[in-house]
Amino acid sequence: MNIDKTLPTSGERLRRARILAGLSTRREFEKKYNISANTLQGWEQGKNPLSEKGARRVVEAFKWEGLLCSVEWLMHGTGMPPRPYDILNAGLKESCKNEVFTEQNIREEEAIYKETQLFKEQNVNSILLSVADDSMEPYYFTGDHIGGIQIFDNEIGEVTGNFCIVELENNLIIPRLLQAGNRAGLYNVCCTNPTTQASPLNFYNVRVLSAAPILWHRRKISSMRHL
Repeated sequence: MNIDKTLPTSGERLRRARILAGLSTRREFEKKYNISANTLQGWEQGKNPLSEKGARRVVEAFKWEGLLCSVEWLMHGTGMPPRPYDILNAGLKESCKNEVFTEQNIREEEAIYKETQLFKEQNVNSILLSVADDSMEPYYFTGDHIGGIQIFDNEIGEVTGNFCIVELENNLIIPRLLQAGNRAGLYNVCCTNPTTQASPLNFYNVRVLSAAPILWHRRKISSMRHL
């Protein structure tokens, strides 16, 4: 995987991860994990190079804060970017969120990340999404990953009747069943789960900026075992 060009140095990546973990100040980090604020400042500002040993210490600290961050990303900018553990565990029952399943989810998320990068590299106008709720069950479940290739303007009418990643005029991007509206150029975008509590559900006779028929769908094995 390529280095994140917006965060070209290990110091910048460390600072970003620390903030994502909810540790807004270096002093807070020092108090909780006994890593000197001055040492952190040196790493973040590039005055002292971040060693692998140091990276492993902060990665372990982030873990306790609920943030998954790899040593490889922190030091070299490669692989899956940091993400909260609650995202990794999306779709799992509470009773199944133990250390074994968490580790399995981490491995699967890393594999999925590589798949998404390959999908983007091979397809122009690709769009990828992690399903955030149960509104598209029984076809797509919370935590599933989906992807497609965006089409625009008059071509959108050619893919009605398909499950799509839809972008609406208010820039909301959601997975929905795309159907023709009552007037030319307007569409209905509908959920498939009548019992969902998710919102918003259905939109009728709305303009659609883009639609991407879902071509790629990935569900984690750990989630499938507990549907």
